[in-house]
Amino acid sequence: MNLNLPKEICDLIDMDNIEKVCIGCSKAEVFKINMQNRNAYLKTCKSKYEIFKQEVNLLDWLKGKINVPEVLLYIGNCNNQILIMSEIKGENTLNLLRKSCNKELIIKNLAKGLRMIHDIDIKNCNIFQTLDVKLKEGRKNIEQKLVDFNCSKDKNYLEIANKLESMRPECEDLVLVHGDYCLPNIIQHNGKISGFIDWGRGGIGDRYQDIGIACRSIRTNLGDDHYVKLFLDEYGLDKYDANKIAYYILLDELF
Repeated sequence: MNLNLPKEICDLIDMDNIEKVCIGCSKAEVFKINMQNRNAYLKTCKSKYEIFKQEVNLLDWLKGKINVPEVLLYIGNCNNQILIMSEIKGENTLNLLRKSCNKELIIKNLAKGLRMIHDIDIKNCNIFQTLDVKLKEGRKNIEQKLVDFNCSKDKNYLEIANKLESMRPECEDLVLVHGDYCLPNIIQHNGKISGFIDWGRGGIGDRYQDIGIACRSIRTNLGDDHYVKLFLDEYGLDKYDANKIAYYILLDELF
């Protein structure tokens, strides 16, 4: 497999033991690798922009607060952006649900994991995913054709962006958000949450960003609102804003 990696990286990893990770919708390519006798993950993207820098900064800020990957190597000063991170022990929640009989425990863990993230003190966090940031970034994605026009020819993304502006919620319930809290990004092991991956959209934002994406991911993969309700009940808000859930699901169309 030819990844066009710099020699100093090729010298660190087993070039004969590289496995492409096909799950997920990231613009980056992701590979499972062996680096100095330990499993790791390599993300690479051809871009002149430092697209992994925010994720690297957030992972550094999260160190010691919650179990996230360790950044082993980051190169962001060339046209080929490279990020190598440690592996979190366990299996992603989507794979677990596909083969487990105890789906309710897995979904309850998913909700508990989100509570763990949202309960982190956001003091001194300077990475923001508020609506001001998200709506601006969404329009930039449309202009730069970073949304998937090929897979979504029936969607008018400018209309979606305009609709989101007009429907914008009056207030935001700000917490630390994961930003892409879907099943493949939550790792579980021995019946418990063991960690969280793919923090590229994380930062300070409305908790409903994560709640909306989680509900969509559960519904899409299990096709049963019973599990959505179970997730919401376990997460534990007294009352849920269905309009906000729908709003943040729609917002994610631009990412």
